[in-house]
Amino acid sequence: MYKESENIELKESFAEWKEIIISLVAFANRKGGKIIVGVNDSGVFTNMKVGKNTIEDFVNKVKHHTDPVLYPSINVKDFALCEYVEIEVQESDTKPVFAFDKAYLRTGKSNIKISNAYLRELIKRYQTPDFDKQLSKIKIDD
Repeated sequence: MYKESENIELKESFAEWKEIIISLVAFANRKGGKIIVGVNDSGVFTNMKVGKNTIEDFVNKVKHHTDPVLYPSINVKDFALCEYVEIEVQESDTKPVFAFDKAYLRTGKSNIKISNAYLRELIKRYQTPDFDKQLSKIKIDD
């Protein structure tokens, strides 16, 4: 039985694809996490069936609506006569990650839009060192 937490999100179906993408981004900006599609908030399976193009369509939506692009692990699993999907994303090395041009962070069981102040802090922390600093680290042998 599944239960929502700081690293697990439950969704009834892929009809909630926007919320699923936001959760992926929130997890990537934190410690990573897993979304279970086909399970309601009470942890009960919803008798979902995964359509022929469902996963491919979802992957394309993730590609088009995340920046930098996320590449989650997606596994379709069987339970009795229904299916469910586990979508897992690791913590991103490149932060912040955006969904629909906004950054989110997983806090408890919620996805919170990152404040502008925290966003600036993340950008400073994860920005690539400028060219001059990179050059000063290179050791040149004569």
